[in-house]
Amino acid sequence: GSVAFMTLIFTLAHVSPAGNPAYLILVAIAALIYAISYQLTRSVVCAITTHFAVNVLSVALFDYPIQVDL
Repeated sequence: GSVAFMTLIFTLAHVSPAGNPAYLILVAIAALIYAISYQLTRSVVCAITTHFAVNVLSVALFDYPIQVDL
C-alpha cells in the first residue's frame, strides 16, 4: 500500500503540461525503486541517495532533460 501510494505521489509531482506519458512511466519506475529502497532500509537517506544516483546517471548518460518518443 504505502509503496504504491508514494510511487503515485512522486509521479504526480513530476507531471508537466508539456509532459510525455512515456517519460512518466520512467518516473514511475524510478519512484517505485525509491519507495522500495526506503521500505527495505527504513532510511530516507537511502532513498535520497538512490534518487541522486539516478539523476547523476541520467545526466551523464542521456540528453537532459530526457526526451522519450512514443
